[in-house]
Amino acid sequence: MECKDLQERLLAYLYEELPSEERTVCDAHLAHCTQCQGELEIPPCDRCRPSAQQAR
Repeated sequence: MECKDLQERLLAYLYEELPSEERTVCDAHLAHCTQCQGELEIPPCDRCRPSAQQAR
């Protein structure tokens, strides 16, 4: 899994809406990717704002 793949699934991951196989793949990626770990620290409401997405 690449960072862009995880970012596409991030909200579903946070709300536990991913199938267990996809969640396992996301967990494996998060175990070693500090950039995506940082994405989890951004509150979901900020993640959805266009200005927050443009700043990246």
